[in-house]
Amino acid sequence: MEEMGIEELEAYRQELLGRYRTKKESLEFAMDDMDEHFIEQDLEKYRIAIKECRTRIEELRGSEAGADEEA
Repeated sequence: MEEMGIEELEAYRQELLGRYRTKKESLEFAMDDMDEHFIEQDLEKYRIAIKECRTRIEELRGSEAGADEEA
């Protein structure tokens, strides 16, 4: 993820959001507490990855803005 550009990160973030939403919907159909627990673990992994993408995008945009100001 460190080597991705803003466009690639945004596409990856959108993909993660789609997976997150699908997994969230599957939570409604969890058979028992164990299924629910595993789904919640997956959701947490997606949340973390999505936040990392958003943070990295903001960092890249900030560095681009800084480079523009220097020029």
